[in-house]
Amino acid sequence: MRSLEIVLLGLALAACNGDKASSDTGSTGTPDGDTDTDADSDTDTDTDTDTDSDTDTDTDTDTDTDTDTDSDTATDTDTYYTDTTTDYTTDYYYDDTYFPTGETGTGPVGPLHVLHISAQFGWDQTIPGIVAMQESGTTFDSTIFLEIGTEDWANAGADESDYASYCFIELPLTSSTLATWASGDPSVYFGFDYVGGTAAATTNCNSPGLELDPAVFTADPVDFFVNGIGGWGVGIGDIGGAWYSYIPPGSLTDFVGARIQSNLAPYLNPEDFLAQVFEIDPTTYELQVDGTGALIPVSPAGVDLGGNIATGGYVVFSLFNYPF
Repeated sequence: MRSLEIVLLGLALAACNGDKASSDTGSTGTPDGDTDTDADSDTDTDTDTDTDSDTDTDTDTDTDTDTDTDSDTATDTDTYYTDTTTDYTTDYYYDDTYFPTGETGTGPVGPLHVLHISAQFGWDQTIPGIVAMQESGTTFDSTIFLEIGTEDWANAGADESDYASYCFIELPLTSSTLATWASGDPSVYFGFDYVGGTAAATTNCNSPGLELDPAVFTADPVDFFVNGIGGWGVGIGDIGGAWYSYIPPGSLTDFVGARIQSNLAPYLNPEDFLAQVFEIDPTTYELQVDGTGALIPVSPAGVDLGGNIATGGYVVFSLFNYPF
């Protein structure tokens, strides 16, 4: 189990989940203006006089001149995304629809091109610093998770158990130094940077069936995200004002604001994130549970300690996805 599974109390996530932005512009084609009634949908003139669907044996002397994609075999002029990976050599992704023509591999249904971001970390206010959380013998390392999956996977809630539909890049968090971007923002209680470079990151992207398009993510997706984009960090602070336009009043009482910092801004707004905080033992860092086995939340009112944040296990998440 790589990351914490949490119940988001009082928040209707499924109804709000979706893309932060859409990367395609839709079809550039135009509707057919056909007026004939035969099976081909062109606008030429048939010389035969039958009114059926041209399944008889008469000779049709008409010649197609249109370029649409109806029942004839002419070519279409619409633009589409062509996947160049070895697993999807001839497939394409067009107008939010995946067309698996000429499938040559056993990968997921659809190219992996939608980024979903989350994070988790343990914090000890007395150090103050990052710690690894524990639960029944399982260690939860402090990490930023960059998960790149199919659009269907992302829009369905980015299920981590659907291993065939996404790949991941994990950025372990080891530095507890207050980040410059956090110290200069009064809405951030505390924040820190990812400092591990490409050497510390781990990934399963480009393993068989989980190939990424090198035309988008380059041949080295870890380098693409760590160095090509870079600037990754995590913070805790006030809830971003935009959340109140998405979520009904009173639904955010169990959460604090969170930040995922990167050089993807403004495409990725650092305030797109929330966090839920859970009690941990201050000595063993074991996550605390109640009589039903549920994690015990920390009151959001007690998180901001003025230049520090309360001891706890922090789970950072967003409702947004980021198509590439």
